[in-house]
Amino acid sequence: MKKNNKHLPFQKSADQVFLDVYMKLIKPYENDLPNNYTEAVNRVCTRNKYGALISSQSFRGLEMYATCNIMPIPRAGFSHVASMITSKGSPYKRMFTHQ
Repeated sequence: MKKNNKHLPFQKSADQVFLDVYMKLIKPYENDLPNNYTEAVNRVCTRNKYGALISSQSFRGLEMYATCNIMPIPRAGFSHVASMITSKGSPYKRMFTHQ
C-alpha cells in the first residue's frame, strides 16, 4: 500500500522467492499501490492477476467489502512481529511493563 512499508518483507528478504516477487510484481507498480486494505480487496476482485498481502484478522473485517470469492493461498504466508503502542505516560503502560 502507498505510504507504508508493507513491501519491505519482500524487498529485504534473504529468500530469493520473496525478492523475485518484489522485483517482478511489486516494484514496477509502486506508484499504483492501493491506498488502504478496502481498496486492495476491491482490486483483487476487479483486476486480472492481482493479489494482496493482508493478515487473516484484517481480512475478516473486510470480507464484507469483497465482491468476489477470495481465498488465501496455502503455505504462501509469513509471520511478523507486531508491537503494542501507547502514548508516553499512558496508564496502560503499567500493564505491559509489569510495574
